[in-house]
Amino acid sequence: MSRLVCWLVVMLGILMGCSQSNEVSSARMEDGSLTVGVDSGAKASVAKSQAANSESGPSKGIAGREIIYTSTIRLSVDDFDPFPERLNQVAMDAGGFLSETEVERMQGARRSGRWVIRVPADNYRKFLHDVSELGIPDSVREKANDVTMEFVDLQARISGGRKLEEQIVKLLERQDGKIENILAVEKELGRVRLEIEAQEGRLRFLKDQVGLSTITVYASEQKSFVPEKSKSLSERIALEFQNALQDAKVIAEKGLLFVVANCFVIPAWLVGATLAWFLVFRHLWRSLMKTIHEVPIENPKSP
Repeated sequence: MSRLVCWLVVMLGILMGCSQSNEVSSARMEDGSLTVGVDSGAKASVAKSQAANSESGPSKGIAGREIIYTSTIRLSVDDFDPFPERLNQVAMDAGGFLSETEVERMQGARRSGRWVIRVPADNYRKFLHDVSELGIPDSVREKANDVTMEFVDLQARISGGRKLEEQIVKLLERQDGKIENILAVEKELGRVRLEIEAQEGRLRFLKDQVGLSTITVYASEQKSFVPEKSKSLSERIALEFQNALQDAKVIAEKGLLFVVANCFVIPAWLVGATLAWFLVFRHLWRSLMKTIHEVPIENPKSP
């Protein structure tokens, strides 16, 4: 019976794999639109997705495409101080947010920073234009990654996985109660569900990347940063003297606090130490004298 169950599970997997391969059989562009050979349910889902994307997708030069836009822009600015706030305001006006910020203020060097901004794909072009107005663009690098086929493939695989899950659950309900049969079916059910969860996680990640474009902005000021004027020798000596006085004051305060906190313990320590020293010294003195008296004095031999 267990062998029969295993064969049924294997046959279900093969049948569902064939159905998935038939669902995603071809993808081609006709008159600027994507045509995918899928079954009726998957075709309706993809059609709805394409219709929604054609209305609100990122930079709809090509309708129905799922595209991830990323870019890197390097700017030179005259005044670095107000730039971070101005950049944040431009991101907020575009409906985006700062996801990462890094500012370097090295003494004697030009101040610079790096910001990673996520903005809705609809406002991607507008945001690039507005950011370019904040300084002088030294370089702009854009990348568009078309993930339409991966979108369709994941949707078809998830749909096929759900159908296989339903059939395995029905098969589990028809078991005769033998432990080995139930365990075999549940193992296959767990494997299918893990695959579905992984595919759904990947699909959510792609939707996030498509819906929010990622722009990395580097900015550096053209003028060099002027550090604070260094102090003269007399000023540094006075400063060191003040620091020494402050340190001495702190040490004196700590010593006074220690004495006050141990005003009853310190006399006891002194008395105990005196008695211990007296007893030890007295014992050593007696031992020394005893040793001296016990040593015999030899008379020199007469010639």
